[in-house]
Amino acid sequence: MKKYFALAIICFVSLITLFLPIFCIDELIVTGNNFVTEKQISDLINFNTGENIFLFNKFVAQKKLRTNYFINTAKINYLLPNKISVKIVERVPICYVKYLNDSYILIDNEARIIEISKVCDKNFPIVLGLNFDSFTLGQILNIDDKFLIDSALQLSKFVLENDFMQNNLVIDFSDRNNICLYVKDIDIHFGDMNDAPQKIALIKSILESGSDYLNKPGILYLNHKNLAPVFKFIT
Repeated sequence: MKKYFALAIICFVSLITLFLPIFCIDELIVTGNNFVTEKQISDLINFNTGENIFLFNKFVAQKKLRTNYFINTAKINYLLPNKISVKIVERVPICYVKYLNDSYILIDNEARIIEISKVCDKNFPIVLGLNFDSFTLGQILNIDDKFLIDSALQLSKFVLENDFMQNNLVIDFSDRNNICLYVKDIDIHFGDMNDAPQKIALIKSILESGSDYLNKPGILYLNHKNLAPVFKFIT
């Protein structure tokens, strides 16, 4: 009898605790997010202020967060008495890959597809010349020629690291021996991937030089081995 009485007391206290205002969630604290907004996170986990913190299932919420492919990992903690903490580790977008005529696939540094869109609304290089038959959101982009996808990731990384990213910068891998970059009105004949970091640093210094000829359409040749860069105007 005493056992059942003690159990009833525990249940009664637990029930009272569930309805104490102090345990009603009043804040969602999100950290680590750059591309995923706090509102998107809130919507994904069905966050509602006023819900009792003990009724919020963090494991279900973490599973829902993983349906957003920008999110690599997510950890949710209870901050008693009334706050929820969400710590996000996002994937690292690195470039867009052009698909057909009107679609762009945003991939991360592992070639995993994290977004498909009709416009390039984020400032990353646009890669052309990669051949593939199909793709799945959230999966690795399977390119026929692995050398090309590895080169695209590497060259995009060099561009971003050197911080000379221009709006809608395009990298064309149609010819692996003469990769082309299109920046503003300048076509850059990059050559192959040999000495790629040095070539990118050279392009950056040229673009930052402020030379008048950079304001006119032209072709910059970096594909002549052992020769200085050559610029020719397009007339």
